[in-house]
Amino acid sequence: APEESADMPRPIVVTLRSGSFTDALQAILECALPHDRSEHAALLRELQQVGPVPLTATIALMHVHTPLVTSARIAVGWHPDGIALAGFSSPPRELAVLFNPATGSAECHLRTLAALARAARAGTLVKSQTPVV
Repeated sequence: APEESADMPRPIVVTLRSGSFTDALQAILECALPHDRSEHAALLRELQQVGPVPLTATIALMHVHTPLVTSARIAVGWHPDGIALAGFSSPPRELAVLFNPATGSAECHLRTLAALARAARAGTLVKSQTPVV
């Protein structure tokens, strides 16, 4: 699993109870932003509208800019049978959500995305991590 670096924080790992896309996003939001539950519905709608992109064959990526974080935060939902996502040939086992500060620089955002992509290409984002939920 990736180590924390200047460009990429250590992922928050969420073991998902279901492979449903909406359930996965809700669980990820609860773990990544536990003190901001009143904002979850709006973020959920925004993430659902944008949709995930394949990062690797087993990892899907989503990202959002939000004033709820002051530095990049990554949460990865994991389900052994995969997560049902439209447009994917097979369900990815991991759904990574990158939360970036709304006021963050584009350069910082791109560095974090690049570090996340490198970590994903090197293997899983959740291997050897202790699940939060």
